[in-house]
Amino acid sequence: RGALRRALDGDAVDAPFLPGLGAIERARAILHDGAASTGRSLAAACGGDALSVIAEVKRQSPSAGRFGTWEDPTPLAGAYASGGANALSILTDVDFFGGHVDFLDACRSVFDGPLLRKDFLAVTEDLALARACGADAVLLIQAVVGGRLAGLLADCVRFGLEALVEVHDEAELDAALSGGARIVGVNNRDLRSFAVDLGTTERLARGCPEGVLLVAE
Repeated sequence: RGALRRALDGDAVDAPFLPGLGAIERARAILHDGAASTGRSLAAACGGDALSVIAEVKRQSPSAGRFGTWEDPTPLAGAYASGGANALSILTDVDFFGGHVDFLDACRSVFDGPLLRKDFLAVTEDLALARACGADAVLLIQAVVGGRLAGLLADCVRFGLEALVEVHDEAELDAALSGGARIVGVNNRDLRSFAVDLGTTERLARGCPEGVLLVAE
């Protein structure tokens, strides 16, 4: 993130996770002036009575290793569009998930619905860059952002973004709701054992008030 800040300050920075100069310039303008909503609402796309699907664009993970041989995410995003996905969750982390922020623009070329940038986002500059690269929404992990959530949610509003706040247990759900989360994602994977228990979403749903969109991950 130090590299991102230096790039936004106008320094020449060579870092594998950074996009091209055009996106950096757009992010700089968004930081200064804000941005209007894209008009592609994650809450609206997934908030109906029918089952909604946020399809994931991911080619590797720390636990499973590399499972996607593709370099260009466009065919996968196009297949999701044809299959009726309501939104896409796009992994942009380079080191652990083999993603990149440029995947957002690539997926936009074939997918008209909301794009969620999924990464370890923790500072205002991360959000401005997400908007500059074409994201309509961002992932904020409660365990990562902690007490900064309310401020980051305010930044999202200023930058025309929605936020999905990820939680793992009741304490994190309470913190997310207190911070102003309106879209809550429940991660059903135990990050210690990597076991998946869908009952986690069922349990936490009881503490999620009406009007908050709940997403099972």
